[in-house]
Amino acid sequence: MRSPPTSALPLGGERALNRSLAPCGTRTAYVRHRDRKEPVDEACRAASRDHGNAWNRATSRLAKRPERANEYAALLKKHKGNTNRARGELARSHRAEFRQLLFDELAKLGRRRCECGAEILPGSTCWACPPESAIPGGLVPEVHWRQGRKVGRTLYIHRSGSESGQLVGMVDTPELAAEICEAMNARGSTERSGESRAADERP
Repeated sequence: MRSPPTSALPLGGERALNRSLAPCGTRTAYVRHRDRKEPVDEACRAASRDHGNAWNRATSRLAKRPERANEYAALLKKHKGNTNRARGELARSHRAEFRQLLFDELAKLGRRRCECGAEILPGSTCWACPPESAIPGGLVPEVHWRQGRKVGRTLYIHRSGSESGQLVGMVDTPELAAEICEAMNARGSTERSGESRAADERP
């Protein structure tokens, strides 16, 4: 697997990048192999198949909900009977609802997802969330997560006081990348606020 030149990464960035890439056996790793024109292993192919099956079942369940019937019918007409496009647009319009259905279908296939949206292998921790051991003193550093500007599926971390961002991985879609960034930025803000309150309460 090719990595960016170390000169393009911050101090320790190469190790952090390798640690933060999605492991083989996940849909994200499959997409990475495909985009880099690398050989795709069977574990990643299986993950991609499972994700496709889960997506189909989740969009089907969403479209069959009584409260979505009229909206789905209008989308079918808009896309001239193309069910995949109609369901895809319906899923994008109701992301939180669809996301829960997708996670439910993935769980039936033995695949787990972190709250941030990244797939987790059995017995592993989330590859997309910063490890607690990397946080000095157990405090949450002031970081901002953002999507890549060109691809839209890459994830970057910008630390406070630094103009350059650190690449931490890539996910399936720009929509999922946006959700991860929003969730991580919200969590970081909440945790830093909690630290501030805790500091005020210490004797």
